[in-house]
Formats: sequence, C-alpha cells, structure tokens
Amino acid sequence: MEWIQHTRLGTFIGNIRVNLPNMEMMEMMLKCQRHMRCIEMFSMMMTMMVFRILTMKQERLSFRRHWKMLRPLYILNAQSIQLCLQLLPYISTKQYNLSDTCFDGFLKTFGDMLPDNNKLPESFYETKKILKTFDLGYEKIDACKNDYYLFTKENKHMNGCPKCGASRWKENERPKKVQDGVPAKVLRYFPIVPRFRRMFWSPEIAEQVMWHSTHRSRDRKMRHPVDTPAWHEIDKAWPSFASDSRNLRLGLSTDGFNPFGNLSSAYSCWPVMLVVYNFSPLVLMSKENMMLILLIPGPKQPGNDLDVYLEPLIDDLKELWDKGMEIYDAFAKSKFNLKAILMWTISDLPAYSNLSGHVTKGKKACPICSDDTCSNRLNYCTKTIYLGHRRFLSLTHQFRKKRIWFDGSEEHRWRPKILSGTEIFHAVKNIKNDWGKKRKIKLGVKQIGGKRKQK
Repeated sequence: MEWIQHTRLGTFIGNIRVNLPNMEMMEMMLKCQRHMRCIEMFSMMMTMMVFRILTMKQERLSFRRHWKMLRPLYILNAQSIQLCLQLLPYISTKQYNLSDTCFDGFLKTFGDMLPDNNKLPESFYETKKILKTFDLGYEKIDACKNDYYLFTKENKHMNGCPKCGASRWKENERPKKVQDGVPAKVLRYFPIVPRFRRMFWSPEIAEQVMWHSTHRSRDRKMRHPVDTPAWHEIDKAWPSFASDSRNLRLGLSTDGFNPFGNLSSAYSCWPVMLVVYNFSPLVLMSKENMMLILLIPGPKQPGNDLDVYLEPLIDDLKELWDKGMEIYDAFAKSKFNLKAILMWTISDLPAYSNLSGHVTKGKKACPICSDDTCSNRLNYCTKTIYLGHRRFLSLTHQFRKKRIWFDGSEEHRWRPKILSGTEIFHAVKNIKNDWGKKRKIKLGVKQIGGKRKQK
C-alpha cells in the first residue's frame, strides 16, 4: 500500500512546475540517493519534499486540480444518511421485483460492511415498520364474497351479508368449517386525503401543482388537459373552484389483470388508479404521479358490481368537493382549503361499461350515439355490426353519395347529438341498482330470461 502511495506522489511531482529552489532540493535528494541503502528512507524523504512543494501558494491550486477525486461528492447529515441506508435497499428491491428472502440477504451482506452499532434494519419486516411511520399504509375492508356489500359503517360488526346471507369469514371446502377472523374477501384502500396532504408538504411539488395556471395554450392547440373543453367547462360552471389554482383535477382509470402471470388462470384482480392533472406534461404521466387507490381482489372480476368497491373512494371525493380539507402549503407557507374534482375516467370499452353502467354490447352499444346507434344483426354468423359512420362526415363530403362502396344507400343524416350530463342524469335517476352476483341454487329453481324463478 505504501509503494502505491509513493508511486502516485512520484507521478504527481512530474506534473508540478517547481521553481529554482525546489529544483536544487531535488538535485540534492538525487545525489543522496546513491548513498542511501534503505528504500523506505528514500520514499519518506520524497514524501517530505512533495509536502514542502505543496506549501507554496502557487502550487496549492495545482494540488487541488489533481486531487479533486479525494473530495466527497456531497455532504449529508447523519439523519439523511441513516434514512437513505434504510430505504434505498427497499426501493431497489421492489423496483427489480426481488423476493423478500433476497432482500433479507442483501441487508445482511450490507450490514456486515458497516460498523457494529449501525442502524440498518435487519429484515424486510423491520423495513416495512419504518415505512409505516410515513403513513404509507392502507385500509383493509372486508367484502361480501358475492359482491353485495362492504363491511363498513353500519355493517362493520356483522358476521354475514345482510342480503345474500353469505358468511363474512372464509369457509373450508371439505370440512365445511368457518374460519372465524379470516375474511373471505378483502378490499385494500389507500386513502387519498393523507396523500394530498403530504404532497403539499414539499415546496417543489406544491409549486408544480400551480403549473397549469400559467401555461395555457395561446394558439388554440391542445398540448395539455388544461386546453380541453372539459377543463374550460369546469372553470365556467364553478368559478370559485377555478379561482384557486391549487385545487386538484383528477382522472380515474381501472382495468383487470392476472397478477400471477399465468394466462391459463382465471384469476382477475382490478386496480384503480388516480392521476393528478395539475402538473406539467413531464410530471403528469410519470409513475410517481400515478397513485394506486383501490386493489379489488378476485378470483372473479367485479363486473357491474364495481360501484360497491368504489364506495370509500367516492366518499372521500364527495368530502373533498363539498367541504374540502385544510392543509398546509409549504411553498406559500400558509394553510388553505383544498378541493378536488374528478374530471373523467379512462378505460377500455368493457371497463367503461362497468364504470358508467352503459351497455357496450348489442344493438345500442355506442355510448355516443346511444339510441341513434346504427346496428345490424347478421343472420348467418350471429354477429352485430355497426354502420352509419358517414354521418360524422361533413354534409358535402363525397363519401355520403357513394352507395356501392357502403350499404347501397346515400347518407343524408347529420351526426347524432351528444347528451349532456343533465340529460344523462334524468335518464338514469330512476334506475334501481341491484348489486351482487346471484348464487346458483340447484334444487327447486329454474332460470328464465336471466332471472331465477321459483317452481
């Protein structure tokens, strides 16, 4: 190790411009080298000469330029270093989809390189307890296995579903024994209020929330959701909400997937995501801005009973819209009343049907055309096809008169009118929803027209 150190110092001497007194000292040292028999004594004297050169003012700058690599990259306090050592392995492990056992082995290996009295957690369980102090947990809500009710509020202490009578707890198939305390179906809900509150604790994020108020498009081109008609309609309908640029505009998305990665498995799990549209386009669709709100378990998809599982989220959104919540803004260094609105949902057509309740199959499958949907049933292949697309063209378009190219007739109709929110509400306000999946009864029941009728 000493030999390497002196070799570096000797290489360093060749790059230093020394004046005449230093050159005389080097000549004297080279003459003395002939009479020296000990290599260690010679290396020690060379080191002393280098330090003598570095004491001069002109050579200090050269020393700094050549030895910048010895400086620390940045300085952290003790609490920041401890926090990084505790959370960095957890984040890296979850990012690369490593197992909990691999995480424990990584902590053990990394802990052996640290001093004995270090604060590094020893297991995956201890790391999760550290994260729990940041209020990153979730709520477990028991649900009816037939998707009728959530065991919350007035149903919190019930042991069975009040409608279908199914047990709240898990039942073994063979002995038919109920396992008390083990729920048959659990909904995991990540509350949005603590997340929004913690989001404004950061001055950088609190400043980015107001980005949309100063970056509207001036050439009438849509580059951000702030340029959409839906955004402008909200500003006109509720000017008090639009007056504070810190109020949040949200978007919801959901779809089903198989968490086990096996295509032959029939398990379907439905996550519900929430996105804040106040940020710039670079931050808008980043994975840090996509918040997991609900995790609906399987094994069957919720279907039209999805509204049952959206109940805790809808309750929080109604509270944020009606009353709001008082939070602290770290950028403005003051408190304000935060409100939020759900602008739209993003999903494919089957999930759109589950979220909105609109039929997306059959004769009136189009959610835009609704009753004016042009559909035709093919007798031989038993499929439904949808025509009438030429209605959306301009009245002078040449395709409107092409009979042979299409269905043998000219198109003179105008595009269908899109229903407003008020018209849709009046159309569905008298519908009575009957949630839950019907249980199959083997004896004494026959099924007619999709309904069960007693014999």
